[in-house]
Amino acid sequence: MNQTLTDILPTSFPVQNTHRHVVFRAEAEPDEFARVEMMTADAIKHARTALKIGKKISDTEGRAFRYAVDNLGNYVVKGRVLGNGFREDVSELLIHMDQAAGAPDQLMSDMSAALGLAMALSQRVADLLAAERDVGWHRGIRAD
Repeated sequence: MNQTLTDILPTSFPVQNTHRHVVFRAEAEPDEFARVEMMTADAIKHARTALKIGKKISDTEGRAFRYAVDNLGNYVVKGRVLGNGFREDVSELLIHMDQAAGAPDQLMSDMSAALGLAMALSQRVADLLAAERDVGWHRGIRAD
């Protein structure tokens, strides 16, 4: 965040006999904990994008790939992208994509990018929630 001194310090404006003090505040970015819901929604969006691409590809790649795409669809429909099961199934789907030979490279590349973003966001949100739970435990809010 780039701030100059004039963005932070009050500025005086003369108004007849008095002065008004106006404080200009720079826009502050929300921290990651405030954006947990947005990051989760973005993970679902990227998983949905990968699912749409995967359905275009699945007819050409065989039964195992189609099954992995269907598993991804189950997570997207439920909106459950924060669990280990989601990340394990995405990893399995990426392995199937590496072994695929018949699908167009551009579709595979787009699907791989979307899955990578979904998995990274899913892992980051899961890490933030685990950190929050751990800090709460150390503060005496024990819910084991």
